[in-house]
Amino acid sequence: MKLLPYYSFSHRLPYNKQQAVARVFENTEANSFGKTHSKTKTFIGILTESSFKIKKGLKQKKSFMPVVIGQLSDDGYYCQLAVIMRPALFTLVFMFIWFVFFINSSIGFYKATSTISLLYLGLIIFGYLLMNFAFWHEVSETEKAINHVFGVNEVAD
Repeated sequence: MKLLPYYSFSHRLPYNKQQAVARVFENTEANSFGKTHSKTKTFIGILTESSFKIKKGLKQKKSFMPVVIGQLSDDGYYCQLAVIMRPALFTLVFMFIWFVFFINSSIGFYKATSTISLLYLGLIIFGYLLMNFAFWHEVSETEKAINHVFGVNEVAD
């Protein structure tokens, strides 16, 4: 587990870029607001000719589900896949507000009583651990799904 919720990896795929785009297209449903996921495809998101921005399609909403940003590039006969996973923008903004509020409160109460200051410190640590454990759990699940879509068995960094 890393300190920041950000993960990237790349694979060299044994087929060309058009075949890789077709694999993503077969497994991705268009992103739509307010519509429930059809559950027939693995991902929801936006696709272009050489990149994609997707997330795993689930029945329930998970706040710490990573946003997957991928780039496909031709490398002769092969295709290079570069993937970055990060938390959703809403989650980043919420956690930023969480940390700023509790750090501010902790500093403000530090001189008054050490017990309340320790409580705020505990809430800061709780927020950090919650964000990291939930994000990294979802990253491993999403990476397995991406590897399955592209037919990659091993995980490479």
